[in-house]
Amino acid sequence: MKAQTSVSYKISAIITVYNAEEYFDTLIDNIRNQTKHIMQGYDVEVMIVDDCSTDATFARLQDVFRSYNHVKVIKTEQNGGAGHARNVGFRHSSGQYVLFLDSDDQYESNIFEKCLHALTLAQADIIFYQADRVDLTLNIEEKIHYPIFDQFRPYQIFSAMEVEGNIFDSATWWAWDRLFRRDFIAENHLEFQEIRLTNDLFFSAASFLVAPRIMYIDDVLLHHIENRKGSVSNSRSSSFACCLEALELLRVFLVKRGLWVPAKDHFYNYAITFLNWHLESISGPAFFPLYDQVKEFFQTNLNADANILFENSETLDRVLGSTALEYLEYLKSKFYIEKELLNKVNQYLIGRLQGN
Repeated sequence: MKAQTSVSYKISAIITVYNAEEYFDTLIDNIRNQTKHIMQGYDVEVMIVDDCSTDATFARLQDVFRSYNHVKVIKTEQNGGAGHARNVGFRHSSGQYVLFLDSDDQYESNIFEKCLHALTLAQADIIFYQADRVDLTLNIEEKIHYPIFDQFRPYQIFSAMEVEGNIFDSATWWAWDRLFRRDFIAENHLEFQEIRLTNDLFFSAASFLVAPRIMYIDDVLLHHIENRKGSVSNSRSSSFACCLEALELLRVFLVKRGLWVPAKDHFYNYAITFLNWHLESISGPAFFPLYDQVKEFFQTNLNADANILFENSETLDRVLGSTALEYLEYLKSKFYIEKELLNKVNQYLIGRLQGN
């Protein structure tokens, strides 16, 4: 991404939207409810990027924020997905640090204030903050916890090379729970991948791998909403290959940056668990072409000298040695075994609660 020549704001909060009328009030409240003295000053700009909505989202946003000096509402020239909209937002923003937020999540009223305070503590390239996830289908809420929160103290500066264990398991590769320093992103020529799904994996993982100064703050500032009806993440059956495109771009990046040798085994093990999760969770006919492409990816990219963990080697051998239909039958059998085990655990816990 190309950096702006003049920087006025300390933080640019880039929020991408598409057909957001269903949760429009949440989006508006997220911005209006921010700490008053923050929004009335010149420290934070909010850049709302409408990705060519087909409903009245853009017009309503323009009307609501017409009198807000530090809220800008722009529209992409064509619908290109969240990755494209984030890239457009970055190019139009000017903050020294950038937040990439989802429009349907819920932000704490002090998210901007806490992020501004974090900037005074250290000159970091990436600053994580705490978040939780809210599943609307299961009606559960749980805090998101990363291994880096156990390995390092809040505000402690570290880099990816200091992480113990698999680097790719040290966090999750979305972008909405961290701040990025603008010049760091521009100097490393990092952009979001402009694909329909998994468009933040490359950007988030690549930036983490090359950032010399990373830290986190110990504040829950965002509530991530999952399984909302109509969410882009619920349309995986029509964009099933995006997960493979993201991994391939990350692999090429590792090679170009001279990181392949130290990160190779980390990447291989992550790829196995990541792609197997996609196979386990995708539904409908898309399973079959996805399975064939995952199998081809493993056959093409995994060398015989790769150091694969035992549990991952079992998964790898099963994928390479099975047809799509055979693997689907295996997943069904595994599902029913796990379901039966869960039922037994539930019955045991209920019995304990009832004093049996």
